[in-house]
Amino acid sequence: VAFMPTPIFRRRSYLPLHLELVASLVARILYRVRTSGLENLPPNGGVLIIMNHISYVDVVALQLVCPRPIRFVGHKGLRRNAFFNWCFEISGCIGISAEQPREGMRGAVNALKAGEVVCLCPEGHISRTGQLMEIQRGFELIARQSGAPVLAAALDGLWGSIFSFAGNKYL
Repeated sequence: VAFMPTPIFRRRSYLPLHLELVASLVARILYRVRTSGLENLPPNGGVLIIMNHISYVDVVALQLVCPRPIRFVGHKGLRRNAFFNWCFEISGCIGISAEQPREGMRGAVNALKAGEVVCLCPEGHISRTGQLMEIQRGFELIARQSGAPVLAAALDGLWGSIFSFAGNKYL
């Protein structure tokens, strides 16, 4: 498998430039990010990315290698925390909840129909074992209703970092 080097910095449309620069710099200091299969990402039009969820920095790692801005689907309950609410707002994150899943799914479908890249983790939560957890239903409905292609992304090498649950602890 050949790995393609990733550019040091690419402008994203969802974060202010200064935050984007800081996040990119910190992530590149902490992690060596390599990609394979990026040629499968359509250059335009909506695409639904589904990926495994093994750490709190998965979204940063994926955005570092993706040449297009990504709107992530995240647990709406995190918005109760002021910091996470701010993160959702500046990143264009689409909130979804178990109580009202249709609202979040509708937001994802609309973003896909508008030609955006949307990413969700169909496991529904961060892995506590480093292995792929049971896939929850819903992403197939989003894909079907939007007509967008589905692209699978697999993250590897983040399990065991301070941002994962390796050893049953966080940080």
